[in-house]
Amino acid sequence: MPEDYEILVGDKVDVIMDSDRACRTMIEDNIGNGLFLAGVPRYGGVQVRLREDEVIPVMFYRESGRYVVSMKVIGFEKRGEIHYVWLFQSSVPHRVQRRAGYRVPVRIKVHLNKYIGSVDELMQESGDTAGAHAPDIADSLDISVTGIAITSRKTYTPGEKYQLKLHFDDEQREKTPPFILFAEVVRTLQGRNKGMQKVGMKFFGLTKSMDEFLARFVLVRQQQMLMQKRLVDKEYD
Repeated sequence: MPEDYEILVGDKVDVIMDSDRACRTMIEDNIGNGLFLAGVPRYGGVQVRLREDEVIPVMFYRESGRYVVSMKVIGFEKRGEIHYVWLFQSSVPHRVQRRAGYRVPVRIKVHLNKYIGSVDELMQESGDTAGAHAPDIADSLDISVTGIAITSRKTYTPGEKYQLKLHFDDEQREKTPPFILFAEVVRTLQGRNKGMQKVGMKFFGLTKSMDEFLARFVLVRQQQMLMQKRLVDKEYD
């Protein structure tokens, strides 16, 4: 198996939880036969609660892209004051596709400022001063690693560029800072409600950390949707 498809000791990985969380940890050891030792991940300064026999998706990163593998929790260990978890690789890693089709529905508030100047210039400014006027406020419809769809009464034109502030705290229990990035309008459609417009926007100028954040967010949503579908299917079996 090529190195791109292998998890290696020292890899920083994201454990994808089922409640909108992606928790960073590191692979500390690999004793073979698919067994890995990692630090118990933390979220908000608190150790994440993992259960024995639980199967969790784990994301790792390579130059060629990001990969996801299923890991089964098989035990725990404490060395000094540090807590570790033993994981068994229960699936072959697969690459997370980047195409725009992998979009998930999400309802969050989006603040839009007209884009003027370069991405570097705007990134050096605060979100409150990046636009000369009060921002437009819209609701999102769905999001992917490459773009977002919003709905608004304002008229947008393909080719226009905006700085976006995404307020993910609308979807989470904890208050979080807005996520700032940049997007270009690529298409507009008449919405179902009179006067409403559906606007498709493509991201540009993403940093590596922005790209990874979006990938984690979309993957968490995909996991939630699959879990909900399994529960519904099981209920009607």
